[in-house]
Amino acid sequence: MKIQLWFQIFIFRYDWLSITDTPYGDPQAGPYCGSTKPPNYLSASNYAGVYLRSDEIQTADGLEITYKCMRDDC
Repeated sequence: MKIQLWFQIFIFRYDWLSITDTPYGDPQAGPYCGSTKPPNYLSASNYAGVYLRSDEIQTADGLEITYKCMRDDC
């Protein structure tokens, strides 16, 4: 099983996001910030962790992610 992530909304001015394929937190992709959406992401395993660093300096639309679990044999 793998996990596909699509970023629908991504507006981070002072914040950032990274993605990991393990529960240990080693980033596999990112950090991403600004208003350019990260590329679609396909995990290497059945785990996808999204780590978000945010503060209270400024608010914005933020983040919307769509995900789908995908079988390896499809």
